[in-house]
Amino acid sequence: MKFRRIIASIALLLGLTFVAAPVVAHAAVLDDACKGAASGSAVCKDKNQTTNPVTGANGILVKAGRIVAIITAIIAVFVIMAGGVMYITAGGDSGKITTAKNMIIYALVGLIIISVSGAIITLIVNAIAT
Repeated sequence: MKFRRIIASIALLLGLTFVAAPVVAHAAVLDDACKGAASGSAVCKDKNQTTNPVTGANGILVKAGRIVAIITAIIAVFVIMAGGVMYITAGGDSGKITTAKNMIIYALVGLIIISVSGAIITLIVNAIAT
């Protein structure tokens, strides 16, 4: 049961990390369209900036990753606090103590995964930018 929860949490976080892949694929279509006769349009003029608004250092991909990381980190902190309160109020009940410890451990693992996914997004953005 514990193993399933860990795998489900990892799959969810990795899935959220790679949701933006279609956005990156869409950027290549815009590149092709701006090479033709439409290169004078406002969209293509914005596209010719030095940074890409989708995959650039301050693009949509990075901002979305930061927002997801902040939200999940806040949730993890609240889960850690709830686990701490549960641990304190367990009153010697071994079942409640085990549940509280598991909550804290899973939240800490979630925070580690959030940090790693942020590093992965940074690596991907830097690889795309060059």
